[in-house]
Amino acid sequence: GKLGVAFSGNPATVSNVADDSPVDVEVGDAVVSLILGDGTEMTQLSAKELAEELSKSSDDPDRKLSISTGDLISKGISGRSSSTSTVEIEIPRGKLGVAFCGDPATVSEIAGNSPVDVQVGDVVVSLILGNGKELTGMDSKELGEALSRSCDDPDRKLVISTGAAGRP
Repeated sequence: GKLGVAFSGNPATVSNVADDSPVDVEVGDAVVSLILGDGTEMTQLSAKELAEELSKSSDDPDRKLSISTGDLISKGISGRSSSTSTVEIEIPRGKLGVAFCGDPATVSEIAGNSPVDVQVGDVVVSLILGNGKELTGMDSKELGEALSRSCDDPDRKLVISTGAAGRP
C-alpha cells in the first residue's frame, strides 16, 4: 500500500514524510536497500529506482526497507520496527577470532581477544568487500572461505542481523 514517504537523490534519501505515514522514518534517513518478501535485496537505489521498485512491490506484505539513520536499524515497511536490527561492522584484516555455523552463517563462538563486535547468535546478512562487492546468502562454510580470501582487505565489512533491536 501507500507509504506516505517521499525520497530524493542518489542514493535515495527520505525527503518528506506525510503526517499519516505508517512508516517509522525521518527526513534525512538514507535507504540502504529494499528487501522483498522472497529475499531479493536491491541496494544503491536512486530515488527514482526506489519509487519504481516500491510501486512494483506494493502488494508484497513482507518487503522491508533497510534505512541508515546513522545506526543502521532495519525497519519493516509496515511501520513497526522489526525485532532485529541490521548492523554494519568493519572487520580488520587477518584473524577475526569468530566461529560461524549453519545456513545462514550464524556466530557460534567468539574468542576473548576477538577484535570483532559480534555476539553469539548474530546472523551474517552479507560480507561487503573493499571494492564494494557484496556477498549475501552464505552458509558458514562459504563465509569462512570468503573471509579467508579477503583477509588482506582492510575495508571489508560484515552486515549482521542481531536478534535484539537497538543493541549498542
